[in-house]
Amino acid sequence: MKSPGIGVREGTGSSDKDGRAVGGMGVDINFVGRAQAAYCRQFCPLSNTSVACSPFDSWMQQAEEDLEDNLIIHSADEVTALTDVHELFRESLSEAKADFDTLDRLAGEVDQVVQQNSLADSLACNPYTHVSAQGLSERWNSVRELETKRSQLLLSAAQKQREIGSLQQHFAKLAQQLDSGLEEALKQCHAIGVSGDGTLEQQLSSLQHLQSQSQFDSQLDSLEKCDKQLEDFFVFERSQTPLSLDKVRIKYGQLKSNLKTTMNQIENQILTRDSKGLTQAQMDEYRRCFNHFDRDRTQRLEPTEFKALLVSLEYSITSGDHKSFYAWIDDKRWFSRRFSIDDM
Repeated sequence: MKSPGIGVREGTGSSDKDGRAVGGMGVDINFVGRAQAAYCRQFCPLSNTSVACSPFDSWMQQAEEDLEDNLIIHSADEVTALTDVHELFRESLSEAKADFDTLDRLAGEVDQVVQQNSLADSLACNPYTHVSAQGLSERWNSVRELETKRSQLLLSAAQKQREIGSLQQHFAKLAQQLDSGLEEALKQCHAIGVSGDGTLEQQLSSLQHLQSQSQFDSQLDSLEKCDKQLEDFFVFERSQTPLSLDKVRIKYGQLKSNLKTTMNQIENQILTRDSKGLTQAQMDEYRRCFNHFDRDRTQRLEPTEFKALLVSLEYSITSGDHKSFYAWIDDKRWFSRRFSIDDM
């Protein structure tokens, strides 16, 4: 009677298909079959078929595929979630290692019997499974190598997210500081233009001082560098602040424009004052009258404000002159008129 898959007969002096005596040497040929069957049972309950797919080998195939997937991470929370899953996988490797060692030992015992007793090499091939011991070992080593690489990738990803988080906080701090400084400078510029406190020369000096404050330029440079570093990480949202680089740039441009406009107005007022020989008291009176009707402090007389001015002067027009009068007003641009001595 043949042992399953062995290809030799039992009994003293029997020989295998290659003509080598085996039974007379006292070798338990059935051990090879039993070891091969045990090896296969570690793989699959269907140990009586040579095409059965090993659960252990299938698990390693799936592990290889999962570990070879590209990591696409957008936040620190995603890194934490992936790391937790990977740690569970690493913990399962100890049990998997025990299964692998058992399979490797059984395969080694079969090879040892075949070699020690000069049996046919074909006897070392397990007929119960298509998975070879060498293939199993190579796949196991591949899984371990991929696991190590994945651990390193997750560590790098965690470090990258920490750097991004630090840059986000730094950007928010810089943006808030610069925005607050610009907002305060805009208020000061507006106050100087509206209040008219002090002489025109003093107002001009205050505006020039605001214009010369170089910390805005250096702060904006730092903010731009931080923004560039975040973009190098392909991060385009600023999660720690509602401010963006464009918003801060717009406000900075607004400050520069307001300063330039207000300074030009004051310089023109100085030239007009000197050419007309007006005193500081007269200048203050003109300013006070203008501010009285400039209710919203925009330094402009809007249509309703200009109407109040006409009423205060007891100025009236007939209905026939209505269109021509307002056409003249629109041509003079009084509806958006800033305070100017030339209009006095």
